Amino acid sequence: MRAAQNQPSWGEWFEWLADRARQAKHEAQPAHMRHRDWKPQPVRETTRKGDTMSIALRILVGVVAALFAMLGARWMLAPTTIAAEQAMTLASPVALNTARGDIGGLFVGGALLCVLGLVRKQGHWLQAAAVLVGCVAVGRVLGMALDGFAPESGSAFAVELVIVAVLLLAARSGPKTA
Repeated sequence: MRAAQNQPSWGEWFEWLADRARQAKHEAQPAHMRHRDWKPQPVRETTRKGDTMSIALRILVGVVAALFAMLGARWMLAPTTIAAEQAMTLASPVALNTARGDIGGLFVGGALLCVLGLVRKQGHWLQAAAVLVGCVAVGRVLGMALDGFAPESGSAFAVELVIVAVLLLAARSGPKTA
């Protein structure tokens, strides 16, 4: 094959792997039998300050995840209903599709990031969710500056800032990851 393809290195990795396998054949038992009783070491929870998220922050992140999941499901499954609650009209299939995909998808994505941060106990997932919400808050400020202030926008902005703060605090208080 190497000569036919004029590629002297063709398949060399497979040849190297086969050579290593032949060298390791001296073992009496295959690895899966030698190590059949092996179990991974449990992850030890530490209680040093700063090593674990506090219970209160974990609960708050769970509430944020549930809120995002609920809002995402509503935007995906009943966009006209939730849009009407926000004084928005979705008058065309493109508008409906945008509401389902963009708004619903971002809420569901935020929920997934929060859940990953909680389950894996890795703050970078929560930081990513905080960035998403922070960008929404920046867009809201831009909207208030260009389109005028509405009290509903101000309260939504305040909620977004609280969510960003909770997510960043939770990310910072969790275990450090490389």
